[in-house]
Amino acid sequence: MKDFRPELRPPIRDKSHVEDLLAANRFVQALKAARALGLALTDLRGPVDSAAQRMFLGHGSGELLTAIEQFGIALPFSTEQLLRRLHVQRDYHTFLKHAERTGVPPGMDSEVEVAIDAVAQAAPTEAAAWRRKLSMR
Repeated sequence: MKDFRPELRPPIRDKSHVEDLLAANRFVQALKAARALGLALTDLRGPVDSAAQRMFLGHGSGELLTAIEQFGIALPFSTEQLLRRLHVQRDYHTFLKHAERTGVPPGMDSEVEVAIDAVAQAAPTEAAAWRRKLSMR
């Protein structure tokens, strides 16, 4: 039997590991590591905000929404801004998933319809399911 001990990763040791994860845009992993270390997010406000800015400009809005949902973290972006960014980036599956989880903000009904129509082109059954889920709210 193979010995896997040499392949084990070393444990999380300090704040620099969390900062490295934030620098690599691994936002949710960084927040989990910070929680495991008992670090307050106020100690990491600068790196958290700069990572959030990079992810907002890139394709990380979905992960930022996940961080808001899982950790209740306050970011420089509102849920509505992040949802709109997902829609602009045409990440319709992630947009619909988070729209269902967080609730569709007022005035975004047309974006939801556009996203469902886009999903319907490739997956009509999935689009019908999204239409049902989001019309129940």
